[in-house]
Amino acid sequence: MARLPKTRVFWPILLTLLIADCASKKLAETYLAPEHTPHEVVGSVVRLTLAHNVGAAMGLSLGPYSRLGFSLAALLVCSPSASSTSALPPWPACVPLRWPSS
Repeated sequence: MARLPKTRVFWPILLTLLIADCASKKLAETYLAPEHTPHEVVGSVVRLTLAHNVGAAMGLSLGPYSRLGFSLAALLVCSPSASSTSALPPWPACVPLRWPSS
């Protein structure tokens, strides 16, 4: 059996995760309203509570433009031009968990 190219596996998985993430957020907003009110799932052992993160990444905030600002910063860091230097691995792995050794 021939191996599939990584992109043929990556993109369907990414799309599935994105759809699942958006669907679960919509379900949470629909069924867990109002905010900050615990909803019992398994008695008092497992409870779900709807809460919105008013900050952006890790509680940092740029005011009403947090989402836009951090999205643009992420696109800039992962852009092909940002990874063109020899210190960075090829795009899209432009933000490694550890820098490659020299």
